[in-house]
Amino acid sequence: MCVFAFSIGSSAQVFDKNALGVKFGGSVGDLSGVATQVSYQRGLNSINRLEFNLSVGLNRDGYLGFGGAYQWVWNIDGGFNWYAGPGANICFVDEYDGTDMYMGIGGMVGVEYRFPEVPIKLSLDINPTFGLINSYGLFVGAGIGVRFCF
Repeated sequence: MCVFAFSIGSSAQVFDKNALGVKFGGSVGDLSGVATQVSYQRGLNSINRLEFNLSVGLNRDGYLGFGGAYQWVWNIDGGFNWYAGPGANICFVDEYDGTDMYMGIGGMVGVEYRFPEVPIKLSLDINPTFGLINSYGLFVGAGIGVRFCF
């Protein structure tokens, strides 16, 4: 509890107003398999941002997904930050008998590094999601991201 209270009070910096790039990742137990995502982050203030991801699946079924998260960002040291926040997603999977829609809520926790000399940010995160529509249970995904900051 003390660690949580300390981390909430520590200062954070969202270095860039916008960041656009790609994320690569996959999930355990979900239909998307491995997905490539176009990822956009929008800084709201010095400690909060929004992240939006558009996914295209690389598995045997057609897959298109959209996810979003509200994040708090805390500075670790220099260009290293960690972030966490709630989110939701929706996806459409082309099944043999038609297209199905899936929806879930969850969150995102990760670390990132913003290079000081070039406008590039690298990230690594995990995304636990609870399925709510057409898929139930806990699904855990992970992603590696590369974004251009502006």
